[in-house]
Amino acid sequence: DADDISKLPLLLPRIASIARKFIPTSYCPNKFYDFIDSFQHFVRKDFKEIQSKKKNISSALKFFKRMEEESVKVNKDLENLKPNLEKLQKELEMLQTSYNTRKEAIEVRKKKLEQESIEKKAEVEELIKAYNEHEQERSNLNIVAEQTTKDVEKLSDNDIETIRITAADPQPSLKLLLEMFCVFLELPVSYEKSGQKLLMGPMFVPTITAKITARTITPNLLEDAQVYIKDPKLNEKQLESIAPALSVLFRWITSLCKLAKVMHDLDEEKNHLDEKQRQLNKFNEDMNVELPSIQQVEKTLEKESQTLAESNNSLLKMEDEYKKIDQRKKSIDMIFKQINQITNKWENESNDYQSTFSKLIGDSIILAFYIAFCGPMNSYYKKESLEEVMELIKTN
Repeated sequence: DADDISKLPLLLPRIASIARKFIPTSYCPNKFYDFIDSFQHFVRKDFKEIQSKKKNISSALKFFKRMEEESVKVNKDLENLKPNLEKLQKELEMLQTSYNTRKEAIEVRKKKLEQESIEKKAEVEELIKAYNEHEQERSNLNIVAEQTTKDVEKLSDNDIETIRITAADPQPSLKLLLEMFCVFLELPVSYEKSGQKLLMGPMFVPTITAKITARTITPNLLEDAQVYIKDPKLNEKQLESIAPALSVLFRWITSLCKLAKVMHDLDEEKNHLDEKQRQLNKFNEDMNVELPSIQQVEKTLEKESQTLAESNNSLLKMEDEYKKIDQRKKSIDMIFKQINQITNKWENESNDYQSTFSKLIGDSIILAFYIAFCGPMNSYYKKESLEEVMELIKTN
């Protein structure tokens, strides 16, 4: 400092006098000037180095001070940002879950409606197809029934008389056929009580053709007649062997039974088809009411999807910001972790600047003394003279 420098004009001549004491014969004013010149050179050079070092250390310490302040700010930013980030993440997760649940429910419902519509339409179409096939079968059987009816109506009295000849002692097939007629005419089912009387009546053919038709053969009557239809003794061959007219009657009654069976099935199929068509129409009406509601929900979901996308972008930006700040914090922490010992040393050196400068003056005096005066001295004088110089410097 200024006090140390003010002492130099008095101190340097005293140091030169120490040299004069040890080299009285070789001492001259030029050596003193050399001493002063060397001292000045070393002091300037080292002072510049110390000043430059002090400036660099000061700049570095200011930089780390700013870094420390930034670290505090970064930590504060992270503390403020983290709750908002976590809140946004949770809110977005809840919104996404709600959106996915409703969207999935809508998609499932739409698929179910579409699938049900397809299935119901296919079922009705299949029923229509089956009904049309059976209707064609009914039409074909109706032609056969009309023809067999005409064949019966063409039977003459002689044809019927041929049958009546055997009525007193009938073959099993004849009894079965007439008992089956009794079933369809809703007479007591007995050849002896009803069947024979029917055959012997003058209006036999007109009676059976008028009262036994495919429409008059109800499902219950047809069920009751099954026992006769399935009886192997009732067959066309056996009947024809009794009287040709019996085979005509057999073909007629069996054609009516087949036609009646198909007509009954068609009635049931028609009722079933009508019910399925009614259900389909009702389903379509309900679906047409429900679909606009689904479309409205889908529009709402589209808006929510846009909101979700915006929220997701905000989240990504916030996460990116958080990552950048966190990375900045890690970088700062890494710098401080690696530099702590050095900054402590720099701070100590910066605080000890005055002491270092004082040592610089003393060291420069000793070095200049050695260069200017110690050349002619022997080792003992060198040691002794340097010790006196150092002692003088310490005391001053």
